[in-house]
Amino acid sequence: MRIKEAAKRTGLTEKTIRYYEECGLVVPHKELRYDRLWRDYSEEHIRLLSAVAALRRSSFRVEEIALLLSEPERIPETVESVRERAEKTRAEAEKLCALLARPELREALDVLALARRLEAAVPVPEAAAPSTGKRLPAIWREYRKRRESRGGPPAAQPKAGPALVRAHRRRGKPIVRQVLLLGASCLKWTLVAAGVGMLLFPMVFLIWLYFVPEF
Repeated sequence: MRIKEAAKRTGLTEKTIRYYEECGLVVPHKELRYDRLWRDYSEEHIRLLSAVAALRRSSFRVEEIALLLSEPERIPETVESVRERAEKTRAEAEKLCALLARPELREALDVLALARRLEAAVPVPEAAAPSTGKRLPAIWREYRKRRESRGGPPAAQPKAGPALVRAHRRRGKPIVRQVLLLGASCLKWTLVAAGVGMLLFPMVFLIWLYFVPEF
C-alpha cells in the first residue's frame, strides 16, 4: 500500500511516517518508477508503525524505540528509564501547581511584581541566572549596579518590561566599535553607489548615442 493509505490506517501524518523511516524505525519496500521513488508498505509495516505511535504516546523517545527494535532484551531498563522520567515530570508539575496556587501571585499588579514573588518563592542560583534579558528583575539589578558604580543617583525602577530592557541596553559602545561600524556603513553605501553607477552608465551612453547626431 502507498504512504497515504498507511497514514490513514495508522493515524499518522505522511511527514511523520517519513521521519520514522529516516530514523530507521520502519523500512518499506522501495521501487523506482518513472523517475520517482515509490514506497510500498505491508501489513507488517502498518503494525510496526502503530506500535511506534503507541510508544510515542507513552513518552518513549525515538532513539529509545530504535534501541528496543534492535535490542529487545533492553526493554526492562528502557521502561524503567521512561518511568523515572515520567516521575520527574510529574514531580515538577506538582511543584509548579503548588507554586501557582499561592494567593499572593494573583495579587501581583504587574509582571515585575509577579516575577519578584516567583523569585522569592523559588530562589535562582546566581550562576544559573540568565544574562540574555529574559529575566527582567535580573536585568534591573545589573542596570542599577552599573549606574550606582558610575556615581549616579539611584534610578527609579521602570514599570514596563520594554522600558526595563531599554534601560539595560542603554550603555555606551566602545569607540573602536563605533569606528568599525561607521567604516562598515561607509563601505556598504560606497558599494551600493558603485553598483548603481555601473547600471546607469550603459543606459546614459546608449541614450547619448541615440539622441546626439553623428558628426
